[in-house]
Amino acid sequence: MTGGTHSQGAFTAILFEPGASPHTFDSSSEIYEYLSHDIRKHGRIIGGKGIRGTRSRFKVRHREGAAFYHGTVHMYVSPADLVTLLPKMIGDSVSGTTFSLADELPYFGILTDNDYGTIEYTDCMVDQWVIRSRAPQFQEAGEPDMLYMSLSIIASNTASTSWPGTPPTLGTSAGYAPYAFQDCTGAVTINGSTRHIEEFTLAGNNFLYAKYTNALTPHSIRPRDRQIGLTCRVPWNSTNADLYDMSAAGAAASIAFTNGTVSTTFSFANMHVPAHGPAPERGKTQVDLLLEGICTATGTGNSSRELQITNDSTP
Repeated sequence: MTGGTHSQGAFTAILFEPGASPHTFDSSSEIYEYLSHDIRKHGRIIGGKGIRGTRSRFKVRHREGAAFYHGTVHMYVSPADLVTLLPKMIGDSVSGTTFSLADELPYFGILTDNDYGTIEYTDCMVDQWVIRSRAPQFQEAGEPDMLYMSLSIIASNTASTSWPGTPPTLGTSAGYAPYAFQDCTGAVTINGSTRHIEEFTLAGNNFLYAKYTNALTPHSIRPRDRQIGLTCRVPWNSTNADLYDMSAAGAAASIAFTNGTVSTTFSFANMHVPAHGPAPERGKTQVDLLLEGICTATGTGNSSRELQITNDSTP
């Protein structure tokens, strides 16, 4: 970059490196195309609030406090991206193309290139994640039908690490094509029947807790709980009448995406849907039914958990 000019977002990049620190970023690291991110160190200056006969606050009374390291990455996601991201989101339990929930989450490192300078974030974990998409409205601007994902991440520290001399490159095979909403046409099942949906949001929360002790950085990061939720909007008609006031026991559900030879299926062993009735909330447009599902396990096996994902990214 020419000296004295400003950094430009178009020239930024981000790498992930599996495992705990120290991380080695090289040509085998994971590179992702992303829309934006705000991962950064949130430093704190503490003290200086005492009373000493003046309204001025004095330099000597201020100290460096423990810092917090966190932020969110936003992207349009492809099946090839999911191969390396799913273990970080739901736990490192993988068998071939099947990704299952695990009680522990893996650490990983992140290296950001902000056009001017690089920053490494060590021992990261995914706290919350969201995958969503919807049908576009007639003549609407924007790209709501792209499959959008956000990853909220907590890190342990920062480090000075150079961008690798031979960085990885983004893949160009069919597996790297982001999914779109129409890729799940005819492949959404709720309560035993195939449904046409207008939009969906799949969200996971790992309830991470960054434990601080007598240090400026976290002692450790651990997941405390897990919550999986699936929200869908469907047209209110005779086909979907059985989705209103469903049994409190819940029912299975799934959403499958297919784009040529690649496919991804999100399977939910059980989804409880509170009875929220239909209403003309959008004025003179069609009446919709909003399903705000709470996903739960029906057993201890992987296929009986709240969520299991089959992801085939082979071109």
